Amino acid sequence: MRIVPYLCDNLGEVKFMNQLKVLLFLLTLFSAANLTQVSADTFKPAALFPVDALHAKVLSNGVHTVVRTTPGSGVVSLQVWVEAGSRFETDSNNGTTHIIEMLAMQGSKNYPTETDGQLSGPQTKLEGLGGQVNSLTSRDDAFWSVTLASSGLPQATKIMADAVLNPDLSDSSVAAAKTIAATDWVQSRVDPVGFASDLAYQESFPKHPYRKPAQGDLKSINALTGHSIREYYAQRFTGSHLHVVVVGDVDAAATMQLLENTFGKAPKTAAPDTPIPAATPFTSSRKITKRGVLPIQIETLAWRSPGITSPKESVAMDILLTYLNEGSDAKLRQVLMNGDDDDEGNPDPSTRLAGGFSADYLTQRDSGLFLINIIAPTESLQAAAAVRNVMGEVGSGLAEPDLQRAKTLLRRQYVEQANTTSGQAGALGFYDAIDSYRYAVDYLDLVQQTTNEDIAKFATK
Repeated sequence: MRIVPYLCDNLGEVKFMNQLKVLLFLLTLFSAANLTQVSADTFKPAALFPVDALHAKVLSNGVHTVVRTTPGSGVVSLQVWVEAGSRFETDSNNGTTHIIEMLAMQGSKNYPTETDGQLSGPQTKLEGLGGQVNSLTSRDDAFWSVTLASSGLPQATKIMADAVLNPDLSDSSVAAAKTIAATDWVQSRVDPVGFASDLAYQESFPKHPYRKPAQGDLKSINALTGHSIREYYAQRFTGSHLHVVVVGDVDAAATMQLLENTFGKAPKTAAPDTPIPAATPFTSSRKITKRGVLPIQIETLAWRSPGITSPKESVAMDILLTYLNEGSDAKLRQVLMNGDDDDEGNPDPSTRLAGGFSADYLTQRDSGLFLINIIAPTESLQAAAAVRNVMGEVGSGLAEPDLQRAKTLLRRQYVEQANTTSGQAGALGFYDAIDSYRYAVDYLDLVQQTTNEDIAKFATK
């Protein structure tokens, strides 16, 4: 599913979504009954990103900037994305980006954590302007955002730039953040689906850095030092690794100058990134089991998925994900949850193959994973076999009504999230950080152009 880091219809409403515990926040879903009433032939892609309202520029120090103007809205969303995450970390410093993500909002050079005993860090200052503040770390990147009234953009940009470019990474601040990060990691083990997903990545990528979780693990977090974090920060938080997006009721020229005056102060990238070897394809089936914290069984089936460099394949996977996972008539629901009828013709819960399910796919910089989670299977082998049968059938394509339903639902979700100021900023920033903001602009067209042959081809691959 196409994901935007967070959606804000107004300054007081934020909707969250959890997919692979990465960037993911809740989209407003439409019922399948309503969606199937819309003919695919009548669909016309909405002009979410009109060309004359989009302005992109690479600053002299390499910072990528994108401004999307929405006159009359009265609201603006500022987001800063950094190409930093577990993909760029080593086994010894895994979790560093997450520590920096937390510390940046707590205190910076010009906005220390406390002044005269009162909280005065970047997040406090941004919220004082009436802003809704968020941040998150994934395998590919980290981001910070604030959504507020347009009049507050100049001051918010100044604060955000100081937070990202001059965070307090002192030894004492790092030590406090490590304690919080370690506690968060322990608590995350209680989420069996997230635990299983992390295990799938760990086992599927023996060499590629995607094997490492975005938040690190207890061993790597405890090994971090102020020195190692400052050293990593100096390498990653530089010009061409930064992407700044502004969407809202602003003047494009004045906003570009504002970004030049603030983020133009970031140091240039010192050296190119070290090449990361491509993940090797699966050549055989593998199975691993591990005991978690909760007494619930999760079976996660993983297939290699395309990265952002294969946009047609990525969109095909989004459509497949929607077909399998979304709506009351989702294919996985039919296979795993419907069960048989009893003697009176009513559904018999005891014949269900599982207590629940979920499917996850996130477009990432490199090839990732397409995951199907079978939650509390009643008959493990039978449930897994049923899922594998479904995936085998997809290799022959979908029934045309199923394809059109999935495409309609996917488009509706994308339009819904991108009809918000922060939703548009999130889409542009998310894709610009891993490839180009143009992917967000072209997304609806790519969905429209995807055929059943494309689904079958990429599913088979």
